[in-house]
Amino acid sequence: MHDNDGLAIVNGAGEHVWRPLANPKRLQISAFGVNDVRGFGLIQRARNLTDYEDLEASYERRPSAWVQPKEAWGNGHVHLVEIPSEEEIHDNIVAYWRPLEPYRKEETYAFGYRLIWPDDLPLPPDRAIVRKTFSGATNGAERKSGAMRYVVDFSGPNLARMRETPTAALSASAGKVSPPAVQRNPLTRGIRVDFLLRPEDAELVELRLELKNGEKTISDVWLTRWTK
Repeated sequence: MHDNDGLAIVNGAGEHVWRPLANPKRLQISAFGVNDVRGFGLIQRARNLTDYEDLEASYERRPSAWVQPKEAWGNGHVHLVEIPSEEEIHDNIVAYWRPLEPYRKEETYAFGYRLIWPDDLPLPPDRAIVRKTFSGATNGAERKSGAMRYVVDFSGPNLARMRETPTAALSASAGKVSPPAVQRNPLTRGIRVDFLLRPEDAELVELRLELKNGEKTISDVWLTRWTK
């Protein structure tokens, strides 16, 4: 049960970032550097009743929240706070923007923005979104090594039109990742990317994944964090 699937950020260069949300075992705070943020917010993309089967709470109808600056805010970070919770009644996710330079005493600061409540973000026609993220422990020998399998589904009109299968650009801040397997998903007419993470001795690993058509990014930039 959840009110939001992920944190979305659009930076000044027009890059779309998607960070799936988690209910961690311990407090997690992430900061995403961004210059002149165009927008950020908590987005609910799972819009089918079958995603929840909850006839009372109607999670599939929960609105997203999007902050859209009216002017340039300069350098800063979008912060994401994920607080462990054992009950669905607790609001345990917080997202906010903070400037890079600290506020100075006796100075006045003004920030203009719109707060809107969409189902999802409007995306350019040449950009696909992250539809779902799956992760879990592997089987067999890989399980003993602590390896984790990730599966990320992308979908969008641009992927449905493409004749050639795009490539996946994958990187990790620590540990090792397998070469990503990229295949078409006939149910979504999109692309599924499958890979293994072997954390090795790392306590924390930041992962980044995006679809490419040549040198051009054609999807959300998927980010997630693995912790021991």
